[in-house]
Amino acid sequence: MDIKRFNYNKLENLGLLNSWGHRWETRIKIITAFLFVIMVVTLKSLTLLSITFAITLGAALTMKLPFKFLLIRLGLFLPIFLIMAIPIVLGGSSNSINESLHFMLIVIFKGLISILVMIMMITTQRIQDLFIGLSHMKLPPVLVSIFFLAYRYVFLFIQDITNLRRAINSRLYQRKFNKENLKVYGEIVGGLLVKSLDRSENVYRAMASRGFNGTLPTAKPRNIYKIDLIKGFAVVTYIVIIKIIEGWF
Repeated sequence: MDIKRFNYNKLENLGLLNSWGHRWETRIKIITAFLFVIMVVTLKSLTLLSITFAITLGAALTMKLPFKFLLIRLGLFLPIFLIMAIPIVLGGSSNSINESLHFMLIVIFKGLISILVMIMMITTQRIQDLFIGLSHMKLPPVLVSIFFLAYRYVFLFIQDITNLRRAINSRLYQRKFNKENLKVYGEIVGGLLVKSLDRSENVYRAMASRGFNGTLPTAKPRNIYKIDLIKGFAVVTYIVIIKIIEGWF
């Protein structure tokens, strides 16, 4: 796993760009994205799903998100959707192979649109603003704290894996599937587990010593303006119209 694919600073820099998506208030953006994904999941028309995907991708580009960045992120999830959909095709009879392929494409498009919307929601604002918005949406404070800490430390965990791979390669380790290598892999995984547990304990002690009680203190969220509501209304109206069109045809 390449650490460059999960570069924390790059995500932070994307959140500092200036576009209509970045100026959209966080809470309205989250609610709109949630409603949009729910409506997309209910769609059954491949044509409308492909159109919605193209429009969503175009919206992401107007938010100044790099096309290569979006392509790589979507490509990471595409194999998962294929694994989910391939059994559907293989399990169908020869007479229904076209229907199975059609259904597989529907599953893939629904997944890609949902992931694309989540990428847009996360990368068009600073991560601090995202968690400030979540904390002021009456979500359980513990859940928000878990999300925040998981986001912060996943990059550190990936960096540990990268350093470990570099150390192994520097010792000219040859990757082979045999009994001896299985022992090495077991020791590596065990070492990472112990290191992660030790780090989590140290982090908890550091937070507890600073008065942490399960709720992360957050700043006041941005004010909600009419333009934010208009953006949310426009997006929800679009997906509702798509749903109505599907019902007609």
